[in-house]
Amino acid sequence: MNRPLRAALAALSLTLLGGLASAQGKGETVRFQDYPGIGNLLLKVAKAKGYCEQNGIKCESVLIQSGALGAQALAAGSVDVALLPIAGQAGAITKGADFVGIVGGSGSNSAVLVTGAKVDLPNLAKGLPEVMRDLKGKKIGVAARGTAGEFAVMFLLRDAGMSPDDVTFVAVGGLPTALPALLNGQVDGVLGIEPMGAICVVTQQCRVLWSHADSPRPQALIGDRGASNPMQVKRSYMKDNPQLVAAIRASMVEADKFVQNPANFDEVLKIVKETVKLDMPKGDEIIAVTVKRLIPVYRSTIDRAAAARAAKEAVVLKMADREVSVDELIDPKAP
Repeated sequence: MNRPLRAALAALSLTLLGGLASAQGKGETVRFQDYPGIGNLLLKVAKAKGYCEQNGIKCESVLIQSGALGAQALAAGSVDVALLPIAGQAGAITKGADFVGIVGGSGSNSAVLVTGAKVDLPNLAKGLPEVMRDLKGKKIGVAARGTAGEFAVMFLLRDAGMSPDDVTFVAVGGLPTALPALLNGQVDGVLGIEPMGAICVVTQQCRVLWSHADSPRPQALIGDRGASNPMQVKRSYMKDNPQLVAAIRASMVEADKFVQNPANFDEVLKIVKETVKLDMPKGDEIIAVTVKRLIPVYRSTIDRAAAARAAKEAVVLKMADREVSVDELIDPKAP
C-alpha cells in the first residue's frame, strides 16, 4: 500500500473514531418524558435493548400525562427531553421558549374519532368527509372542553361543510371514563387516543371514523404527519451537552431500526407489555393491535416539510402569533 493511501485511510479512521466518540456519553442520566400507554416507544425500546448504555448514557423515563405538562417540565428542567406536539412547540417558541427538535419520536399522534356500533351512519361506506354529516345533532365526547380533541372534531366537521354547532360537545375525560360513556350511549362518538381505535377493531363495539395516523384528510389535521411529535430539548442544553445530544440521537436511530423491522414485532410487543396493562376482556389482543397500528409512525426522522406545515397551522389555530421557521423548530443535525 503506498504512503498517500495509508495516510488517507488513517485520516479517515480518525475522523470516524472522532464521530463515534462525539456520540458517546460518560454515563450521564438523561431524563425523557414518557406518556401513559405505548407513549414514547422509541425510548422504551432504546432502554430495553441497551442502546442508551451502548451510547454512554442512562435513559430515565418520567411519566407525564400531556404535552402541555411536558413543555412545563422541559422549561423547568424537570426533564431533559420532551416528546411534544410540533405545533405546540411553535407556540412555545413565540412565547420565548428555546425548545428545539433533535430527533424524531412519533411522526403522528394517536388521535381517533370513533362512534358507537349502533349509531346510524348511512354514509359510513363513503368515508370522509361524507360520514361526518351523519353526526349532525349527535353528542361527541372529548377529554375536556376547549382541548385539542375538540378542535380536531371542529376541523373534521368543517371539512364536511358543517359547523361545530351541528354537534354537542360533552367532556368525558380519558379512556377509563370516555369508553363507558360511549358504550352506554351517553355520547354517540368520542375523539380519543389509542387504544380507543384498537378496542373498536377488536371488540366491534364501536367504529373508527378517522385516525391521525392513516386517514387521508383533512389536511389541516394531518399536515404535521411526519413531524408530529419530535423529541425536544432546550437549545441551552444542546449547546452545553453536544455529546449527550449525539448519544440521544444515536440511541433513538437504533431503536427506530429495531421497531421498524417486522421480524422484531413480537419483541417490541413484549417490551410494551412490560409497562402497559389493559385490564379488560381481550386486553392483550387490544394492545397487540394498538402496537401494530402505531408502529409505522414511530420514526427517528423528522419531515421538514411537515414541520413547516405545522408551523403555518399553529398560526391558523392561534397557537402561535407568528410563523416559526423550520430552523427554529428542528436542529439541522436531526435525522
